[in-house]
Amino acid sequence: MMQKLLYATDFSENATKAFEFALKITYQYDAELTMMHVFALPHASMDYPSSFNIQEMRGQAINDFQKSLKDLFEEFNRETGKKTKVDFRAVENSSTTEGIIEVANGIDPDLIITGTKGGSKIKTLIFGSTAESLIARSPFPVLAVPEKAVYQDFARILFATDFCEEDLTALSHWVGAFQPWSPEFTLIHIDTRIDKPGDDKMEEFKSLVEKNIGYQKIKFHLLFADTLQDYDSLSLFLQRNEFDLLLMYVKPREGFMDNLFHHDMVKKMESRTPVPLLSYNKFCVDKWDEVENHREKT
Repeated sequence: MMQKLLYATDFSENATKAFEFALKITYQYDAELTMMHVFALPHASMDYPSSFNIQEMRGQAINDFQKSLKDLFEEFNRETGKKTKVDFRAVENSSTTEGIIEVANGIDPDLIITGTKGGSKIKTLIFGSTAESLIARSPFPVLAVPEKAVYQDFARILFATDFCEEDLTALSHWVGAFQPWSPEFTLIHIDTRIDKPGDDKMEEFKSLVEKNIGYQKIKFHLLFADTLQDYDSLSLFLQRNEFDLLLMYVKPREGFMDNLFHHDMVKKMESRTPVPLLSYNKFCVDKWDEVENHREKT
């Protein structure tokens, strides 16, 4: 289950679209929602004379951005009238990634939600290097919502796997986290060895899943491709089968091929598909492992 959500915005059109996802997920879990914006002084949108005291400028900026966040919430929430516990944060930081992680560390969210394109004329706030940096460094899962995404309940989820131990921990976590939707999970593995496909590894992993997770609505699929970096094949499979969400693990930089596949694949899939991408890294998996070990001991 998810109890706390963090939504980061630069107030661009696509970031606002991502808020629809944030709000509906909040409703689904009756969760606490924190809405935030990262800014840096001076800001191009501020029409203040240079003689203003920097402390006054900072205070005014925080008030202005918090009001914008509140207005955004009230605009979307007005239609439902649901009572939601929501907090508004405006944070000054020259690094958007650092600003988001700073707030996240303070509230310990189950999920960070952003759009995948920023609208700032000064710098890209959410898309590009910031999104890649956030996905790689955040100790919390990141849901990146593409600009062409349309909200659907998470009924069909595609889970990319390398049959590693971390995948088993992550799958167990996400099966529990998405319980309110009772989704069907399809575990997909990209295989380039057409003459010696990874059927054996898949069968071994399937046995581990059945033994350790026991969730009935899990399917398995091998996707044959020319290279591990065949983004188009994965994107096409994703869209043709009408999945509502893609889950991908950002593997740590242990070796060249691991880094090339996982980091580049996540980055490319984020920009090539209209399906939301939920990515997580080793920080997240280690945390879920600790929680599970503690639960077993108690």
